[in-house]
Amino acid sequence: MLFLIPGVDETLRINGAAHVSVDEEKLQLFASEKRAPKVVIEVTVEEAYLHCAKAFMRSKLWADESRRERSVLPTMGQMIHEQIGRSCSPERQEEMLARYAQDL
Repeated sequence: MLFLIPGVDETLRINGAAHVSVDEEKLQLFASEKRAPKVVIEVTVEEAYLHCAKAFMRSKLWADESRRERSVLPTMGQMIHEQIGRSCSPERQEEMLARYAQDL
């Protein structure tokens, strides 16, 4: 797992094993959340360390000039449509954002 903080070039990297669990006791830890999860991912950490910033600095990932307008890229609906070859029309970006807004 790689943990990123927008604008920060250093990252936290965790190596280990993970598995999906539906254990009720673990799910209860999140019961107070607005949308309680149906599954949890348990991670057994074998290594954890900060990763140097050089790769992110070279990539200019957080630099303003690296940002792309979302409109120049295909929508998620278009990408899924292309990958699985669905016969129906792909979901438009505006439709996806409206659907997501209901569950935020």
